[in-house]
Amino acid sequence: MSPLLLVLCLLASCSTAPAPAPTPTAWPREQLASPGYGLEAYLWWKEEVASRDLGLIREIGFEWVKQTFPWRDIEIEKGKYDWSRTDRIVAQTEDYTRKLLVRIDREPYWDMRYAYDGAIAAGPPKDLNNFFNFCGKLAARYKGRVTAYQVWNEPNLAREWGNATPNPAEYVAMLKGCYIASKRRPERAGDQRRAFAHRQRPTRRHARRCVFAWDV
Repeated sequence: MSPLLLVLCLLASCSTAPAPAPTPTAWPREQLASPGYGLEAYLWWKEEVASRDLGLIREIGFEWVKQTFPWRDIEIEKGKYDWSRTDRIVAQTEDYTRKLLVRIDREPYWDMRYAYDGAIAAGPPKDLNNFFNFCGKLAARYKGRVTAYQVWNEPNLAREWGNATPNPAEYVAMLKGCYIASKRRPERAGDQRRAFAHRQRPTRRHARRCVFAWDV
């Protein structure tokens, strides 16, 4: 055997096999309880229609029902409240053993900040303290019976903000004030939630500004 071939054989015998690839670490996945699924219903006007729809929602297995409680249709005049429809809706939802998510919005005509036509759904009130007072009274009346509240609808859209530029900092002030007014009651009033319209980047910017403005 030639010296060169001998050296090559020795080198080959001394070489080590490549190290096996490390096994990836299996991190445990945290299992979060689902908040459940629901449908938005329109229970406001007719009792018989509300009963029919609640029955259908229960039949198909949805746990939550969302219903708007328009501020302007409850406190028609400052300090004067008509709870007849809201009392009925809360009672009916309980009869069908569903969880109730109440959306609060639509400022009353006596507390409008912006003048707008029918194409605009709602806008922030002129005096936020009136809104906080309403939130507190609503929470006190239905404490332990309403599971969660949604404070305003899609506040990142101009048509829900009096056709003005949406204001994340002011919306957070509304959310905080309503939360504080609700939690002053002796029992848990319900969780506070918010709902943004899906508009991709503008929505994400609005949400980030809301987070930065939230200073509790």
